[in-house]
Amino acid sequence: MSREQWGHGYWRGVQDAESGKAHDNFSDDVKKFICHMCISNGAKTYDKSLFAVSELLAICRMAGVSEKYAKKVYDYIMENEPYGCYISGNPHTTWTDDYFVLPCGFNDVNYWTKELERIES
Repeated sequence: MSREQWGHGYWRGVQDAESGKAHDNFSDDVKKFICHMCISNGAKTYDKSLFAVSELLAICRMAGVSEKYAKKVYDYIMENEPYGCYISGNPHTTWTDDYFVLPCGFNDVNYWTKELERIES
């Protein structure tokens, strides 16, 4: 890419951000993580409301997602509680020992599959 093309792309991005055309889809990524956690818990025979952060990290490693990105997801859920999902754990331990408390009343895997499809479309 030429310097001129790069400059045009940079300023186009600045203009898009200023006009509100640029969108941060990180919140959608977090919602996808929550959907996947709920779908994954659908097959469990024990408490489906808890999902270990360490389990999410293992899945992320297998998928090639960095631990740094997983921590961003964790922090976003901690601050914003999308779908009513929140973090539970001991404040005196590391974040990887915590649990996600998944949304109540939505144990239906079909619901989360449809929600995931909606977000991805």
